[in-house]
Amino acid sequence: ETSIGLVPSVTFDFENGTQEWTVASGTFDRTDTPPPGADLTSWYMKTSGAAPFGPACDEARSPKVILTADSTLSLSSQFITEPDSQGFYYDSANVGIIVEGSSTRTVVDPSGGLAYNASGGSPSNTTLCTNLQNGWAGVGSWTRSEWSAAALGAPALAGQAVRISVKYGTDPTASLAGYMFDQVTLTNVHYLAPDTASNVCAPPAQPDLVVSNITASNNKAREGDKVTITATIRNTGNAPAAASKTEFLLDGVTVLGTPDTLSVPAGGTTTASVQWDTRSVKGEHVIRVKADALPPTNGVVAESNETNNAGTLRVTVQGNKVKNGSFEQQNASGTGPDAWSGSSTGAGNASWSDGGSDGSKSAATSGNGGSAAGSGSPSWTSDPIAVVPGEVLTLAVSVQSTNASSAASAGLVYLGAAGQVLNSVTLLTAPVTTSGFQALEKAVTIPAGVTEVRVKLVGFTPTDLRTSGTVRFDQVGLFGN
Repeated sequence: ETSIGLVPSVTFDFENGTQEWTVASGTFDRTDTPPPGADLTSWYMKTSGAAPFGPACDEARSPKVILTADSTLSLSSQFITEPDSQGFYYDSANVGIIVEGSSTRTVVDPSGGLAYNASGGSPSNTTLCTNLQNGWAGVGSWTRSEWSAAALGAPALAGQAVRISVKYGTDPTASLAGYMFDQVTLTNVHYLAPDTASNVCAPPAQPDLVVSNITASNNKAREGDKVTITATIRNTGNAPAAASKTEFLLDGVTVLGTPDTLSVPAGGTTTASVQWDTRSVKGEHVIRVKADALPPTNGVVAESNETNNAGTLRVTVQGNKVKNGSFEQQNASGTGPDAWSGSSTGAGNASWSDGGSDGSKSAATSGNGGSAAGSGSPSWTSDPIAVVPGEVLTLAVSVQSTNASSAASAGLVYLGAAGQVLNSVTLLTAPVTTSGFQALEKAVTIPAGVTEVRVKLVGFTPTDLRTSGTVRFDQVGLFGN
C-alpha cells in the first residue's frame, strides 16, 4: 500500500535497508564494508567492483518519484576505478534520469560539488555501458555532487514519474574497487512512499543521539602538540535527550576523556571536546567518539536506536626525531633529562628543573658573570639522531629568556659515519627577553656525508664577556617536512 504527496525533501541513506532502490542490471549491494559511508554513516550502495575482470554494467534505480519544476538532487560518491588509458577512462560511473515507462536513460551532469571528470571513449567499445558518456572515474573519496533544477531537467519533466539511475560500467581488462554512492537527497518531489497511516499505535517519542562530525584543531599535528578533538552530537530523534557523557577513545584502548555533554533538543546539536596530549605519540591513529557512553550499557539516555552512537576520526601525528624533547624523562641516575647532556662552564650553569612551557620540566642555562668568550657558553646537547643526506627537516624549540646578557641559540652538530664531528650550524636565535615561552622553528637540508646529528642548545653568544640572566629550553623537535 502506497501514498503520494509533495515533500520538501527525501533522503535515502541506506541505514535501514535499500529503501526501495532496485538493481536494474549487474550488482549493487548495500554494504558497510569497508567503513564508513558518507558523512560518517555506516551503510551505502556499492557496485560489483572487483568482480573478476568484467565486463560489468551495474545499475541501481530509485523508487518512483514525480518531479516538480523546482526539484533538485544531491548525492555523495566514492570510487576507485581503472586509471585513464590513451586519454580516456574505460571504467566510469554516472547519474541519469529514466521517465517511467520509457527505456531512454538521460545522463545528467552535476551543477555543483564533485563534477564529472571522465568523458569520451571508443566508438568501437561495445562492452562498456557508460562508453562515450560523461562520468566519474579514477580515485575519489566521499564527496557530494549537486544537481540544480535546471541540471536535473526538472522544468521539462515536471509532473512526470521518473526514477534516478546510478550506473557503473567496467570493461573486461581490469576492475578495481568500483563505485559507491550514499546520502541521496531529492527536494520538492511527489514521493510514492509506503502509506504512512498506521494500523497500530505509534511508538512513544524518543531521542536518538549520533556523532555527526568530529574535527581536530590541528590536522598536521606534531608529536608533543596538544590537539583539541571536538565532536558534534546530534539528536535525530523526536524527543529531547537528557545530559550525558561522551567518550573519546584512542585506538580502541586509551580513554582520552569522557566530558559532560549538555542536553540536546529533538533535531538539535551540541558539542563535546577533549584535549589530546600527543607526547610519545606518532603515526596514524583512530579516535572513536561515542555519545551517551556511560554507563557502558546503553548510557543514561533511553534512545530509539542504541547502536548508532559512535563515529571515528583518523589522525596522523608527525613523529619527533628528538628523544625526550620535552625533558620529562629523567636519566638513570635521576640527575638530569634522559638522552641529553648538560655542559656547565666558567660562564654559567646548565640545569634541569621545573618550569617548562606546559608547567613541567625544562633544560636551562644561567649566566654567572663569567666570560663565554673565554670559558665557552653553558649548553645542552642531545644524543645522536639518525638522518639521511638530502632530507629536509624542521628544528623547533620553545625558548624563555629572562634578562639574558646575550642571545641564546639552537642548532645542529653534523656527524659522519664514524661519529666524528663534521660541522655545526646555528639555526635559531632567541630574543634576550621573552614574555613566557616563544616557539621558534626553521627548516634545514641535511648535507652530503652526514649520517647523524645532535641538537645543541646554547645559552649565550660566544662573544659574551659577562654572562647574566636565565634561558629555558623546552619542546625541542626535529620533524620531517
